[in-house]
Amino acid sequence: MAGWSSVWSRGGANPWQGIVPLEGATLAACLERYFEVSEQLPTMIVLAASAEAAAGLLLQKLPTPPSQGEGAAAAVQDLWEEATALLGTLGPDELLSCEPQELLRRLFGAHDLRLFDAEPVKFACRCSRERVASMLRGLGQVELDSIIAEQGAVTVTCEFCQRPYRFDVVDAQRLFLSPSGVADPGSIN
Repeated sequence: MAGWSSVWSRGGANPWQGIVPLEGATLAACLERYFEVSEQLPTMIVLAASAEAAAGLLLQKLPTPPSQGEGAAAAVQDLWEEATALLGTLGPDELLSCEPQELLRRLFGAHDLRLFDAEPVKFACRCSRERVASMLRGLGQVELDSIIAEQGAVTVTCEFCQRPYRFDVVDAQRLFLSPSGVADPGSIN
């Protein structure tokens, strides 16, 4: 079964991983389910695409601070139900043809809206040789030596940008040296 996988670490705590099954008839439904299960955030997503363009709108209900009381929580729930009903009227043609400002005004114009400046979408990957080296150190020297004995080198390819990082025998040995050039006994996994 396919699923979404997330790895999280908060405040220096040990990282934890959650896997959410892919459930839903559409990509939007799968993403909504992910946010519901993994993030516990009610979410509504509308997606549309044509040969020339793709567009999407994501609406999330943010939690009401407990200090605001039950009345505020009820008001937020009412607003959420209204917003999802309004978003349910949005068709793919309208999503593709309207500018974001106009679309938000049409759907939610009766409410006080704040629209932030647009930012261009750009491809960016955070991978680096140092990050891959850190991950390899986490495997431990014995495991890394075993891979090198079998394959001659270790090559890790970033699944996001497809950039390969190759570590030969010398590179792998350097991963486990302390700054003084001596093998670091703390590097054993």
